[in-house]
Amino acid sequence: MKYYSTYLALALAGLAPQALAAPTQTTIANTFIDVTANYCRLNVHYCGWNLIKRDSGYKDRIHHALCRRGLCDANDPAIWNSLWNCGADLEFLAICGGENSCHDGGAGHSDYCK
Repeated sequence: MKYYSTYLALALAGLAPQALAAPTQTTIANTFIDVTANYCRLNVHYCGWNLIKRDSGYKDRIHHALCRRGLCDANDPAIWNSLWNCGADLEFLAICGGENSCHDGGAGHSDYCK
């Protein structure tokens, strides 16, 4: 029985690092970067048009987030004039209003509603 227990312990020890390994800080950091995409900077606010201008993939993300709020028309100007915070994902802040109502805050500064 002692032989079997030793063999089993050695076999499990060989599997444990792969099966039970916790994610490393690098893995967590890479996941965060992937979620927030290439343009979005953490805790900076962005107009919908500014995000879409930098990366067209944001249009679908914004559209789906607005649709959860009842604005499901993909051509609704709210997509362009919405304001978002860059967090773990895009966080809705506001619909700024009419055309050209969301303004670029400049490099390193948050965008804002007029």
